[in-house]
Amino acid sequence: MESHAARCMARWADLRRQSNNRWLNKEDIVWVLSNADKLVIKAKPEAMPPPGSLFIFNRKATRYWRGDGYEFKQKNDSHERLKFNGVPTLGCCYNRTTDGLHRRGYWLLAHKDLVLVHYALIATPIKRKSNQKPLSVARPIEMPRITNHTSKPLSHTTPVPPLFTSDTPIFTAPPPRSLQPSPIPLARIREYAPAWDFPAGGSKILFVLERNSLGDQVIGVFGERKMVSATKVVE
Repeated sequence: MESHAARCMARWADLRRQSNNRWLNKEDIVWVLSNADKLVIKAKPEAMPPPGSLFIFNRKATRYWRGDGYEFKQKNDSHERLKFNGVPTLGCCYNRTTDGLHRRGYWLLAHKDLVLVHYALIATPIKRKSNQKPLSVARPIEMPRITNHTSKPLSHTTPVPPLFTSDTPIFTAPPPRSLQPSPIPLARIREYAPAWDFPAGGSKILFVLERNSLGDQVIGVFGERKMVSATKVVE
């Protein structure tokens, strides 16, 4: 029957095999520190240990357990307290080298003499605060489909009717009074003489009209209001 010490060594060996691929969880850390007397405790730190290394030190016997020869980005380690089963149980310190190697140290708050040190090249995800919403990808806005008078969707073969055509009136105001249809037949002036007297007035003017079916009474209209009676000379 396998002894408790042998089972502890087997689990310790299994954790060391996994230590380069993942960080130890809190249960693993508490188990290691609680059974450290049955595992291997290092007397001094190794020089530049490779990623995946796991060591247990007695901080009273090995005060300079951080003397591993690495150059870290921070002069002093950062510290945190970790809860296990809702109770503050572990102390933790961590740092990182300029090459990206992480070093973490763990100890039991109830027994601070033993420290478990873990070296690893593992990307640490950034924890999002509980009040922050996860980022989402914006959805494209769906535009309404344009339909014609037959309620069929327009396609590339259906021409869109123009906004204005040549028959579409732009102004709806009624035409001026002088341009409204008149019951009196009108005739367009084709020629007149003398030309220099027409603008000034005061002379008899001869008009040649385009229409010859006028009655006996002919009125010449100058501008919008000036009307002068005229006499037909030649039919």
